[in-house]
Formats: sequence, C-alpha cells, structure tokens
Amino acid sequence: MIQAFRELNDNESRMAALDALTQELSPYEWRTVASKLHARTFQFDLVRNLPVEIVVTIFSYLDTTTPFRLQAVRLPVHLNFDPGGPPSSCARDLRPS
Repeated sequence: MIQAFRELNDNESRMAALDALTQELSPYEWRTVASKLHARTFQFDLVRNLPVEIVVTIFSYLDTTTPFRLQAVRLPVHLNFDPGGPPSSCARDLRPS
C-alpha cells in the first residue's frame, strides 16, 4: 500500500488517496492519526537554513531596532552586533544557536 502511495505522481492523486483512506478510519484510528499529527512540528527555521551572507543582506535593509525586536520574538537567534557598524560586521554573530 505504501509503495502504491509513493508511486502517485501528482498532489491531486495523493490527496484523493488520503481522502479515501481517512473516510475508512475508525474512531480509534483517528485518535492515533491525531496524536501523530499533534506530535509533529511543521515549523521551519528560515534563519537557521539560510547562508549567513543572505541573512546579513536581509538585515542590512532593516532599521537598527528591528533585529532586537526579532530577537525577542525568536529566542534561539542571538544578534550581537554594533547597530552603528557595517552590516558585514555582524556575519559571524547572526548564526542561530
């Protein structure tokens, strides 16, 4: 069954197969699926996955207070640089922890 699902070539076919499968689930099976979905995170850490040079370029367009506000929202990123200095001076400090 898994191999047949993998061989579905387009998103529409895969969605139709998922829809048909979910219509067949018992309440116990639904709870199992729900617990697996709730355990999985769908977050993607964009800053961690971009090259430092691109992050520096993006941050160079921001006003000097924005990186500090972003740091308060996204705790794993530590922005330690001189806001008055050139953007390239903060490249090694923009690496997420």
